[in-house]
Amino acid sequence: EEYDDGDHASDADFEGSPAKKKPKDDEELPQAPPLMDGGAARPQAPVDGGAARCGANVDVGDGCGVPQEDASMEPKDILRLDPLVVNQIAAGEVVTKPPNALKELLENALDAGASTISVEVEGGGLDRLRICDDGCGIKQSDLPLLCERHATSKLQKFEDLVDIETFGFRGEALASVSYVAKVHVTTKVRGDECAYKQSFRDGAPLG
Repeated sequence: EEYDDGDHASDADFEGSPAKKKPKDDEELPQAPPLMDGGAARPQAPVDGGAARCGANVDVGDGCGVPQEDASMEPKDILRLDPLVVNQIAAGEVVTKPPNALKELLENALDAGASTISVEVEGGGLDRLRICDDGCGIKQSDLPLLCERHATSKLQKFEDLVDIETFGFRGEALASVSYVAKVHVTTKVRGDECAYKQSFRDGAPLG
């Protein structure tokens, strides 16, 4: 990353071109030829002996010298967002409407090895979405983390992304759904004597 401190002995073009020679005091400066547009010549940029600033410099400050239209406007305080608001915004990036939620849930079922999936929809998905599948299920001990953001069974380290073979892997689908709806999960894995049920809201178990 390069920056300009304003202390130049010469002004150079971009892409490594050589610096321009500084003219002598008594040397006549070259003039740009007039444009062929009816005699109107383009205004020439001021020359300062080669020490002009590069036009790519960007100053960031209180208005950068631009007149403010509303001088009475006061700057607002910068505050940290509440974690609930952060997660609700993040949920809106993943689940914008019921079909998005359905897509995420179907992908979870396929990632679990399901061969049969049934879907029930009420109110266009706004009232209820129910997905039943015959996948491998979720262990009872994993239920507390089921709707927590970035908790996933799909990978453990960054290098696992090279061989990822699942639809999802970031651990955001169920978490995002839980921030826009109440999630009820009933699951049973092979060897369990019974199924287990858990409800979630805002990324956390209820009850």
